[in-house]
Amino acid sequence: MRTSAIIAVALAALSIYGCGLQKTVAPASKPLPLRSLRSAAVITLKNNGAEISGRASVIVKSPDFLRIEVYGPLGGIAALFIYDGVSLYIHSDDGAALYNGHNVDTALPLPAQILVLALTGDTLRLKDLAGVDLNTSGMDVTKHEFGLQTGSVRLFDFRDVDGFFVPFSIVIREIKTGRVITIEHSRVEINPDVPPSAFEPPNLIP
Repeated sequence: MRTSAIIAVALAALSIYGCGLQKTVAPASKPLPLRSLRSAAVITLKNNGAEISGRASVIVKSPDFLRIEVYGPLGGIAALFIYDGVSLYIHSDDGAALYNGHNVDTALPLPAQILVLALTGDTLRLKDLAGVDLNTSGMDVTKHEFGLQTGSVRLFDFRDVDGFFVPFSIVIREIKTGRVITIEHSRVEINPDVPPSAFEPPNLIP
């Protein structure tokens, strides 16, 4: 199993919802912004009839800091993804790579800023940046799907976690590759104290 494929799944992902709390209707008004989130997730990649799944630990910190650790079969870190709002660092069995500027979005299944918003369930800002919400009827506020030039992102299974409404399920479809990436979150910690060093890449790239 190629961990590079798993990290692609994780990138689509990077986020952050769970905790086995009671399901509820999506919020009538936007909650206060999240400062930080930490979660466990199962990320699945479907491509050309093949399916790969992996466990991941995800951390997000406002405004757009992300860290994903993807675990291998024995529980060790098989791949690492770090985004500090400017640069994207990826390390897996294929080696290490550092992306800057517009190159960041070429390495992600979604533009970086949109990916962060999807992972935090910020549907209002997603609508501003990603375009039309395909839930045109407006009747079901527990499901949102945004059409993009590169594909679409769907958010559903919203739950109340300590007053924050977050989607426990995210599905990203890529037009160019045909890949479908699903993120299902379980345990989540809201507003943990995350040190800046969590978003600093290791000194593996000159």
